[in-house]
Amino acid sequence: MKRNCDAIKRRPLTRKYKIYFLILITGWLLQNSNASAQDHCICTDVPPPKRFEPLNINLLTAAEYRSPKLLINAGKDQLPQKRALAVRKISEMRRPDYFDFLKAAISDEDCQVRLEAVRGIASIGGDKAEQTIIGTLNDPSCFVREEAAYQLSGFSSASSRDALIASTKDPVGNVVRQAILSLRHFKDASLVPMFTGLLNDLNKNVRTAAIESLSAFHGDSIAKLIIPFLKDPSEHVRQAAAYACMHYSPDIVLQPLYDVFDSEDKDKNVLLGAIESVMKVGNKSSLPYLVKASGDSSGVVRQMSVKALGVLGDETVIPVLKKALSDDNKFVREQARYALTNRPF
Repeated sequence: MKRNCDAIKRRPLTRKYKIYFLILITGWLLQNSNASAQDHCICTDVPPPKRFEPLNINLLTAAEYRSPKLLINAGKDQLPQKRALAVRKISEMRRPDYFDFLKAAISDEDCQVRLEAVRGIASIGGDKAEQTIIGTLNDPSCFVREEAAYQLSGFSSASSRDALIASTKDPVGNVVRQAILSLRHFKDASLVPMFTGLLNDLNKNVRTAAIESLSAFHGDSIAKLIIPFLKDPSEHVRQAAAYACMHYSPDIVLQPLYDVFDSEDKDKNVLLGAIESVMKVGNKSSLPYLVKASGDSSGVVRQMSVKALGVLGDETVIPVLKKALSDDNKFVREQARYALTNRPF
């Protein structure tokens, strides 16, 4: 019996148990990695799709959901997720008399609680809310700073504008990106030189935001700044530039857009931007390029090409639209049917 027990002890792990322990270890590493990223805010240029774990609605009792007083008490709970959920529910009430509670939550040790507090304070509005949110642009968490930059787009004072300009110097690319996009809402032409300088930033998200913000301003000089970025190394930047071209003169933007159609390295999203732009510009010279794109391998590209042909086309594109009626993609077929039924030619 003893020999059998020793044999069992010395028996090597089977493949099944090796896989089981590997899964356990991997899960533990991922959990600790996520916790570290949240605690110390190790932000990357492109954050993960889920910045925080979803809040568990069962953390609050039915009585707490019904009573603001109990919600405020829950906002002082030891469990960070319960505090964050309580702050969120108080924020949804949008009552100015809870401003002090939300302002106190701005100093919480957990960044998710602080983020929910920023959203709640912004929903209340007013000068006090604006100044409080401006203060959170110095928060240690990049997620909170990014949220603050986003919420300041709803305010129009010089204080918010100046604070957002300062945030374009933030060390985290996504905070800079959001500050640029929020500054766009001010529609201040004096910001154009700053946006222009950010076009050469090493961060692709910053360059994309700078192009999107510049596209809010008209003029040939702005178009000439954007057009070179149709050849940017980043797909996102090229896509932003392609969509931005729709706001400018056909004489300047059409040929660079046609170069996108003819490019050997055609990215689907960039090509979609070019199709949207030529459709908005509305020049008949675009028809041969749209006909070519209607045979693209991407169903979305074919669908948008058929849509553009229906808007800009004439009798010469009817055979192309009829051919699209037998396309493998049902959305292309529906778009072709709509174009043929409602065509202006």
